[in-house]
Amino acid sequence: MEFRKSLPNEPLYSYYPLQNKVSIVFYYDPKTVAAEDKDILPYLLDFATYSPFNMYIYTTKSDKFERAIGSQAQNMVNFINFDEKEDKKTFNKAMHLATTLTTKPTLFIIKDNTLFTPIFQSYAPEDIRNKDKVLDFVARNQFPLYQELTPELMPLYFDKKNGNNQDKVVVTFVDSSNPQKTDEIFYQISLVAHQYQYVKNEYYFNDILEKRGQKEERVNELKKQNADSVQIIKAMRKEVPHLFDTNQVLFTFIDLTTNPNLAGYHGWNVNSREYAVGDTIVVTKDNTHYWDQDLTGEPLKTTPEDFSLVLKYLLDPQLVSHRVDLNLVNLKNYLVGSPYGASLRFMDVVHERGFAGYLIVILAVFGTVSAYLRFKKRSRRTTSSMGIIGNTEKHD
Repeated sequence: MEFRKSLPNEPLYSYYPLQNKVSIVFYYDPKTVAAEDKDILPYLLDFATYSPFNMYIYTTKSDKFERAIGSQAQNMVNFINFDEKEDKKTFNKAMHLATTLTTKPTLFIIKDNTLFTPIFQSYAPEDIRNKDKVLDFVARNQFPLYQELTPELMPLYFDKKNGNNQDKVVVTFVDSSNPQKTDEIFYQISLVAHQYQYVKNEYYFNDILEKRGQKEERVNELKKQNADSVQIIKAMRKEVPHLFDTNQVLFTFIDLTTNPNLAGYHGWNVNSREYAVGDTIVVTKDNTHYWDQDLTGEPLKTTPEDFSLVLKYLLDPQLVSHRVDLNLVNLKNYLVGSPYGASLRFMDVVHERGFAGYLIVILAVFGTVSAYLRFKKRSRRTTSSMGIIGNTEKHD
């Protein structure tokens, strides 16, 4: 496996097609592991066997990976400090523990050229024995840092039925016949991917701290009011959610040499835009909407400074409020596969609601026309019964 504790601040030389090895490591303590804990291994092997990714299974009792993951987190901070307009990020030990603390046995998912390693956070022995919970974790974290998007992988990255619009998939366009430019783009994607992971963790870690503070304030307030002990216990037991797994962003690329029409086929160019090398779009995981501009309205590129601002804005606009005037940001999303041109873009709201949307419009139009005709008919009837100066009494 290409396990790295650090990454250079320059493009890596890539062999194309990418190997993108993903390693599931079952990490255990030989003094405490039980036979039932290892029952998960056949399921992991089965998952890896049928995965379209280059996936392997390992077991280890060595703590070297645990220590190396700590080194990764510290070195990642240096890697992501590329934007001189931003405050320098620093290693936050408390935040690192919040995202990595676990009992053993557990799982690490190690990915080539990646400085953040997903860890199955187990808080009780039965967690690793919960097949559905473990496989859900693996399925969510099986994706390489950046992977070529092909027709075969579309169903894995996008799920209209079970996906959501919080998770995103970034699609960047490359030309594999130009390896030097492609390596440069991969480096830019890596910078943005690593920074987003840090920013997202920091965002939700701060959210946890804030909610814990509110919880403590509520408990103290109840104590001061001499509230019923049941009320106090309920307030103390109120769980503060950990949302580190939400707003996931996956990174992919389309090789214009082999799949020049893939974006158009899937409805990602409703404005008839011809994508070029270095262009980037952000698509919701349910494949219903996409963005193709930066915060200034220009075509979105892999330039890390602008690219990272878009992802932060989509996470929470306040994360970029110190850099841009939010009142001037007009980041438009487009309906995937919209049949309407720019002049009829307002009809996207109707189209995305399917038959029900069009039915509502038809009924609204019918109702408006009917009301107009009734009004016109009444108006004609009134006019026909009036003289030039109105109704007058008839004389013989």
